[in-house]
Amino acid sequence: MSQDLPSYVPADGLVAFYPFNGNANDASGNGYHGTRFQVGDGLDRHGNQNQSLYFNGKTADGTNNQQIINDSYVKVDNFDYSFSTSSRENQISISFWVKNEWNNQINPNDGLPILSRRTNNNIDFDLSLSGSNYNPSNAPALHLRFWSESSAQSVPDNSWTHCVVTCDNSNVKYYM
Repeated sequence: MSQDLPSYVPADGLVAFYPFNGNANDASGNGYHGTRFQVGDGLDRHGNQNQSLYFNGKTADGTNNQQIINDSYVKVDNFDYSFSTSSRENQISISFWVKNEWNNQINPNDGLPILSRRTNNNIDFDLSLSGSNYNPSNAPALHLRFWSESSAQSVPDNSWTHCVVTCDNSNVKYYM
């Protein structure tokens, strides 16, 4: 395990930890470092600069201001961990802070990806905020292979929200 891992982060079973402190490096010691594309540094929930990432999608040319392109992301090329062959098969917990700044703009129909991985163009897992075609929109939604489940609660606009999603072989739980 990394010497940089904060004491409040449990190390047992930890696959990756991204403090987003000016970069997208994995502080778990597992080496799953990310490369940022069109991502800026932002203020965290305490107002500290360079302690979060700001994903700033832009308006597509020739469209109205409510149609957004998802062109901001972090890519982790070497993330080879398999949730279906690990000792914790089909179990995952993801904890993250998010500030939704859509301000009543139309969220893309398929949602806003937060964390996803595809294998041969099939979804291995995907955590996103649900799109405008869903009720409620902007709710955390988890997709594992061909199965998906959404929270009944939306992430509010313009406030930091701590979200935790846990999944075992048969249950998904959302905590906000």
